[in-house]
Amino acid sequence: MKLARRANEDLAVLAEVEQAYDRELKDVFGRFAKRGIELQREKWADYVAKILRLYNREQILKDFATIVPYTAPSTRSGASEEPDSREIFGGSLPPKTVVLTFDDGPHPKYTDDILDILKRYDAPAIFFNLGRNLGTVDAQGHAKLGPNGAVARRVLAAGHQLADHSFTHSVMAKLSDDAVRTETTDTEALLDATGRQPSSLFRFPYGARNEGSLSTVEALKLRSMMWNVDSMDWADPVPKSIAERVLTEVDRAGRGVILFHDIQGRTVQALPLVLDQLVADGYRFATWRDGRFVVNAPRKAAPDAALAASADTLYRDSFALVVGIDQYAKWPQLHHAVRDARAVQETLVARFGFKAENVTALYDG
Repeated sequence: MKLARRANEDLAVLAEVEQAYDRELKDVFGRFAKRGIELQREKWADYVAKILRLYNREQILKDFATIVPYTAPSTRSGASEEPDSREIFGGSLPPKTVVLTFDDGPHPKYTDDILDILKRYDAPAIFFNLGRNLGTVDAQGHAKLGPNGAVARRVLAAGHQLADHSFTHSVMAKLSDDAVRTETTDTEALLDATGRQPSSLFRFPYGARNEGSLSTVEALKLRSMMWNVDSMDWADPVPKSIAERVLTEVDRAGRGVILFHDIQGRTVQALPLVLDQLVADGYRFATWRDGRFVVNAPRKAAPDAALAASADTLYRDSFALVVGIDQYAKWPQLHHAVRDARAVQETLVARFGFKAENVTALYDG
């Protein structure tokens, strides 16, 4: 059963590699001129035009309070506060450093899937949980964990943080101060019941907050953590599109807090694409501890003992042929095939236990 589970994990990794090459092929063939007739989308264009006439984006945002104006206070000199001094957006992170955050969980399946992915990349994360997904709180304030409490405990056991995302995911800017306090304290009670270490972080649903709700949360000794990179995984059904959006925003900002949701299956598919590229680009992962960002130590070059043992058992008699070609005689040149193939060859031997003499490599000519 262990070998079968390990083989399934490796098949999943292979699927991710195939997805990456699909993107590279798309980029390569995209250089060629289009042939044949131009695609017509009149009906779709008419539909979009009708929707734009019926609905106004700004009015929808205003009606549902998804975006509530909030202006950070200024210092006496007139300059803005230091980055992350009141609300945490990630501006004080070192360059090429990101914080991974996941909202709205825990989920009985997808949260565990995400934990497996994070373990593969040795990346810490902060999970902002909803109280209603954790359990119930009675009139006397006694917290009772539900089935997802075990999921939350697995998050802690994996070395990640649990933090408060309110109880019902309501628009806090529309609630009274007492209601905001109840939403927060009930969720804190459930989070404490999981056995977590005390946390100082809170995330407003939708990012909707005003001075009253922000001050109420601060009075409970909690700090608002926002984000500057939104994956939009709650709205975008295409994992590749989600990944490209995140990578584009991270590249533009150079650092920051990334918002995901661990209640979406497409997030599970998009996350490895994001982490693969971030690691390749030299980004580091950080978390928040004791009032400051803590950058995770670089990944160990050597595999851990458990991985090495299972790899040696599973692949010690396996053979592999690795082919990488950048320089084609009668085809457009590629830029990454040889580099990627060499990395695969090294990984097969160093991480998965292939005998070096059992791996044959063919590069370019």
